[in-house]
Amino acid sequence: MPSLRVFLDADVIIAGSASPDEASHALLQVAELGLVEAWTSALVPEEVRRNLSQKIPRALPIFETLWPQCLQLGSDLDTTDMEHVAPYAHAKTFT
Repeated sequence: MPSLRVFLDADVIIAGSASPDEASHALLQVAELGLVEAWTSALVPEEVRRNLSQKIPRALPIFETLWPQCLQLGSDLDTTDMEHVAPYAHAKTFT
């Protein structure tokens, strides 16, 4: 089992699906290999689909192929969870 567990938001997954030469895609590949345990909210795949369909439709098939192999779905964060991770998030996320 990997020792590093990461939460990926929609922005990372969109970037990873759209840009195969960028770090976000590499992170998805590392998760696919099982070197890190990548988690996301159960609502994120639909958000990613919606955004890719509207903005980068060519990346949608990449996302659909990649995400089931590299992401684990968890429940949405509650207030306690949000307070716990807030110090590690970009400030605009919580404003």
